[in-house]
Amino acid sequence: VQPQCPLIYSPFDLTGALDTIPLGINNLGDICGTAIFSGPTQPAFISVGQIVTTFAVPGATATFAYQVNDSGQIVGYYVDSNLISHGYMRDSAGTLTYPIDVPGATETFVLGNNASNWVVGRYTDTSDVTHGFFYVTPDNILTYDYPGATSTSLNGINSSGLICGYYTDTAGHSHGFVARVNVTASGKPNTNTRTAPVKPAYSLPKVPGIAVPAL
Repeated sequence: VQPQCPLIYSPFDLTGALDTIPLGINNLGDICGTAIFSGPTQPAFISVGQIVTTFAVPGATATFAYQVNDSGQIVGYYVDSNLISHGYMRDSAGTLTYPIDVPGATETFVLGNNASNWVVGRYTDTSDVTHGFFYVTPDNILTYDYPGATSTSLNGINSSGLICGYYTDTAGHSHGFVARVNVTASGKPNTNTRTAPVKPAYSLPKVPGIAVPAL
């Protein structure tokens, strides 16, 4: 029997929502996610100091806020009227940048950002193959594929540039991995190095950031 984690639970529901789905939290305790009301659309939300703001990408049938960093920058994706998913970003003032689409993609999912607003996610191409991606600005998106995988997804990134994700092997099984962003001496991402071997998450060193495989 696995030992139980001694968590202290607090309910979190948006007033009037049928379903409340938190998806991300930052170091300040700000929470983002999506909620379902009785209306025709599904908005995203951000809770800052227990003050909740809902928002939606114009024309979207559903908007998902997947992660918020400590500066209040939110990343996520939305579903349009044709049921196609696109990425977006929202700054701390509420300004939306959308659509964020990887060139040639049929769908794009923005899933995580860090304190520097480095962003990760996944997209599907016209051959129905899923790839991971990373960017600092959405006009320079770098594709990442786990070696030998049939699909790859980059799901989260921390302030040190460590990325967590998963890939699907040729037998159809999913496996986790951890990688790090390859940075220059100035601490900026090295966009000249697009791919490098990575290893499954279980081989991550005990000291984070030491000898972790690089993107």
